[in-house]
Amino acid sequence: MRDIFASHLPTLANFTEAMRDVEELKTLSAVTRRLLLREVLEISRLKVTHSRTAKFMRARTHYARRERIARSKLSAHLKAALMQVKSASESAHKRVLEVNHNSIKEEQLCASNFEVAFLQALLKERWLETHARCEMIIGCLQTEIAQSREQEEYSAAMINPGYRTKAEKQIVPANMAARDSEYPHIGEKTPALDHWFIGRVHNSIKHIQTNLGSGAKIENEPGLISRMFQVLFGETRTPGSIEKELKKQERLGAPDYSWPLLILEPPFAHGALYERLLKRAKSNELKSTGAR
Repeated sequence: MRDIFASHLPTLANFTEAMRDVEELKTLSAVTRRLLLREVLEISRLKVTHSRTAKFMRARTHYARRERIARSKLSAHLKAALMQVKSASESAHKRVLEVNHNSIKEEQLCASNFEVAFLQALLKERWLETHARCEMIIGCLQTEIAQSREQEEYSAAMINPGYRTKAEKQIVPANMAARDSEYPHIGEKTPALDHWFIGRVHNSIKHIQTNLGSGAKIENEPGLISRMFQVLFGETRTPGSIEKELKKQERLGAPDYSWPLLILEPPFAHGALYERLLKRAKSNELKSTGAR
């Protein structure tokens, strides 16, 4: 699934070729360079996937809100109908009692007790039939109102928390609101995702340097990350702006993301393949050190 979202990214072979003449990587062995570029490519796939997911969620906001409003209006109409049926049922009951009382008074003047009792039973039977029908309609309306309310709540929950109105925030159920942290940042022009990418690449470089020692020393890291932005995304990020962000992250820490649930695979740095390549790179660096 990630390959579908990140289909415009270069292959590892093309990425390696595009970075072949970058001065900052020439101090690394071929295996170490490939290890770093493979991991950066995995990080870039996550970045692109996240960005496209956010774009989809921005578009979904319009449709989810339209559905929520439609459900809200439907609930209002159903509630009005429910009140009218209840009122009609109560009015019918009062009317039947009134007719029953007046009819009995008239019949008592000219009819036997048997006829009066028969008239009472007939009126009662008609009222019970009417009441049963009203109760059936009321039950159906109450069921529809509950279902419409649930669908309204679900539609509100589908809207990213950052885009919800005050009314939408109030109707989102607590069990759904508890998962709000799983939504990605969806701002169209926010630089937060670029800052995350810078921090992740820096951590990858730092991890390799820590495990491989002086043989994996990289100079001018901001310039290297700037080149990666250009090759991977066709975007320009100056070394100065990247250096400024790295210094900020040294003070405040690197930004983190709650990734969309559709991304099931862990970042490449936590995979078994990464560990195998790292061991191989270590072995090659030790061999080259001994040869010197």
